[in-house]
Amino acid sequence: MWFFDSWSVLDGLAFASLRDADSIKADDTVFLSVPELEPVPVGRISTALRAERSGFQDGFRDRDGAEYEFDSLDQIREVIRRGYLAGGLGPVPTPREGPPPSPFRGEPETPEPPPMPRDGGEHYDEEIERLSSATPPFDLSGLSDNKLRQPLLEKLFRNAQLLQGYLRAFAEATVFDYIRTRRPDLHHPHPRATLLMWLRILHALDLWSYEAADRFDMRWLYQHFFPDYEPWDAAYWEKEVLFQIPCPLREKWHHSIRSLGHKMFLPLVDRSYYASNNQIPEFIPGLLCAMIAVLTPDLAVARRYPQIDQHRLIGRACEWLNSQLPQVPLPSDVEEELSRFAWARISLNPERPRRSGGSGRALAR
Repeated sequence: MWFFDSWSVLDGLAFASLRDADSIKADDTVFLSVPELEPVPVGRISTALRAERSGFQDGFRDRDGAEYEFDSLDQIREVIRRGYLAGGLGPVPTPREGPPPSPFRGEPETPEPPPMPRDGGEHYDEEIERLSSATPPFDLSGLSDNKLRQPLLEKLFRNAQLLQGYLRAFAEATVFDYIRTRRPDLHHPHPRATLLMWLRILHALDLWSYEAADRFDMRWLYQHFFPDYEPWDAAYWEKEVLFQIPCPLREKWHHSIRSLGHKMFLPLVDRSYYASNNQIPEFIPGLLCAMIAVLTPDLAVARRYPQIDQHRLIGRACEWLNSQLPQVPLPSDVEEELSRFAWARISLNPERPRRSGGSGRALAR
């Protein structure tokens, strides 16, 4: 059987050996590292054990101290990959004390912030209620099962037109929540550039437009911030943007979910995620992130063929999800450990404010 010898979970680094439990006599020892996770032979298991002096944890054990065992190296690789992704769910470390401010970087004045948009989660909930009457029920719990996942994603792809209203509503909600979060400092270059990048991405997905800004009384976005903005430009984006855009929260979602990146990583780590998030509205955030993950200038939605282009893009996103959701079956107790670790990492983030009049209670998912 294969066992972890030492593991740096957050760094995606591990040593593993083919051996008996709690033995230091190994038939084979390898080192694995993200992103490729290709096994590199190690001459001696002592090299793996010495890594514990450099911050690696002692193997991978249950709460009674017994080592988890694995049938194959593929299972080891799956655990490292998903543990590394789960590490990204926690807060980003910041230095205790930054450099002193430069006297040349002060602002002459703080301008009046733009109008406060509505709450994104509230907008999404209202649109869900409006759209649900025309949407047949889908049970998405099969996304947790490797055998059921692809047929279910194919079914969703065949019904892609039913998803577009939800995608548009959720995309609109992300714009509202970004502005609500960064409203006091949108006059600074970085938050303004992030918003510009995000609007370009949503334009390329045909999920935001000047008409949408007009409908929500947000024409000031273009009049005051982006007078030279060209909405037909192909999207340029950096993957980090998903961790800079707040995730609109339904009242029942965990309020320590800070960003779209968090909402994307959770189902990639926790195989049971779709067991409790098995309806279309819960699937939409992951689908939107997947559409952005596969977006290229060639796949951007053109004004002349919006339905065809968006349908094609949803198909590429479903293909991406099929390859990125948990792949290799693991022992049930290991799956439970990964799920606990993911939600423990999320819980390290400060909770976001709840809506006024809310229940004050968020579900674990």
